[in-house]
Amino acid sequence: RMDPALLGRIITIGAPVGMQFGLEVGLFAFGAVMMGWVGPLVLAAHQVTINIASTTFMVALGVSLAGSIHVGQHIGAGRTDAMRRTVLATYTLALGFMGFCALLFVVMGESLIGLYTKDTAIIALGAQLLLIAAAFQLFDGAQVAGVSVLRGAADTRIPMIICGIGYWGVGVPIALMLGFRTALGPIGVWIGLSAGLGAVAVMLALRVRRLLWKGQVKRVVRESAVPGG
Repeated sequence: RMDPALLGRIITIGAPVGMQFGLEVGLFAFGAVMMGWVGPLVLAAHQVTINIASTTFMVALGVSLAGSIHVGQHIGAGRTDAMRRTVLATYTLALGFMGFCALLFVVMGESLIGLYTKDTAIIALGAQLLLIAAAFQLFDGAQVAGVSVLRGAADTRIPMIICGIGYWGVGVPIALMLGFRTALGPIGVWIGLSAGLGAVAVMLALRVRRLLWKGQVKRVVRESAVPGG
C-alpha cells in the first residue's frame, strides 16, 4: 500500500540532494564554458585536467557514500560514539587519498597530462592547472565527506544551500574576476573553482561539527524518523 507520508518524506530528503548535484554539475559545466571563451587550447587542457581530477574523486566519493550509510545506521541505533567515529574515519580516508593524489599532481603533472596528448602547449598548461587541482583535491575530498555524512543524518536542505552559496556565490564570481579581469586567465578560473570548493568544504565541516558534535544528535534522529516506521 502506498504511504503518502513516506513518499513525502523521501521527496523532502531527496529533492535537495538532486538540487545539490545540479549546483555542482552546473558549476563545472560553466567552468568548461568559461575555458571555451578563452580558446580551444585552453579548453583542451582544462578537459584533460578535470578528467584526471574527476577520476581520483571517484574514490573519495565511494568512501564517503559508505560513510553516509554507516552514519545513518548508527544514528538510527542511537550509537552516537560510533557515528562520530564513522564521521572521523570518512574524513580521514577521503582526505588521505585525495592528499596522496594531490602530491602526484604536483610531482607528476606533465606525465599525467601526457597520457592524453603529445601537444606540448596542452601539456604545459595542463601541468599548471594540475598544481591548482592539488589544492582542489583536498577541498573536494573534504566537501564530499561532509555532505555525505550529513546526508546520512537526513540533513540535506542546509547542505544544498551551502553548496549554492559556495559554488555560485563564491566560486563563480572569483573565477570570472580572476579569469577575465586579471592576467591569470585559465589559472584564475581554476583558482575560482577551487575557492568555491574550499568555501563549501569549510561550511560543511562547521555544519558537521554543529549538528553531529554539539548535542543535536537526538534532534537529528527525531527529524529523520520515518512516519509510521
